[in-house]
Amino acid sequence: MGRKPKGKPVGRQPGFSGEKLEWVCSFENDWRTRDHGLVYSDITKQWFVRYGYDLDFEKNVPGKIDDWVPGNRREGLTGEALEEEKQFEEKKQKELRQKLGGFFRNRFSGRKLHHAAVKSVVKAMQGMTGNAARPRRKSNLAFYSSKYYETRLKEGFDKKWNEAKASCPAKARLAMCQEYVRKAWAAEDETFTSQVIREADEEHQQAVDAYRRSRTLPEQSAESYHEALETLDEVAIPLADALSDRYLIRSS
Repeated sequence: MGRKPKGKPVGRQPGFSGEKLEWVCSFENDWRTRDHGLVYSDITKQWFVRYGYDLDFEKNVPGKIDDWVPGNRREGLTGEALEEEKQFEEKKQKELRQKLGGFFRNRFSGRKLHHAAVKSVVKAMQGMTGNAARPRRKSNLAFYSSKYYETRLKEGFDKKWNEAKASCPAKARLAMCQEYVRKAWAAEDETFTSQVIREADEEHQQAVDAYRRSRTLPEQSAESYHEALETLDEVAIPLADALSDRYLIRSS
């Protein structure tokens, strides 16, 4: 007789059992007919009213559900302790939504993520976009401040701050500086501001050009296209389903 494997059984597990499994499955019709994201939100809200935050997701209540009274974790909490509790609850809600998404997709649609294939898609996308994010254009005010602070702004602001710092806390310096820069920009003549805007546009275009040159595109050949098509169903369908759940849209 062979030895029994230790640890958890191999393969995807249902995640819920007993009364919890029955209750979650009661939302099947909602899941099939409504926006998945909204259904997960409804279940999550009802879940923590029904079971509370102290009971593990996989565990059922001891005894009958009608006799179960969840503990009030916020009772008596104020200030920082209350904020920490709110963060804990938000984390648990997010974890449950993710768990519900996997449960419903696995149980009612049979769409299991092919993790190796999805990983290859992510890797290809990273290769196409490069490691760095696409550069964003600075606002005119931000460009003006970064390029001309030393030559046009610093002397005037230092004088203003030296006059005010005796009666202002040090933390007020940043806000005062930002306000000073805004007023200075508004007071500049049109010829100069037009020049600054052109310089900001040119800097951004140079950054975009460098970004485009840095991207590496994946191999484009008949063989690579064939390989991609062979695994399309394993990736596209569950990926579209997962995205629809994440961004509250429905895929047809």
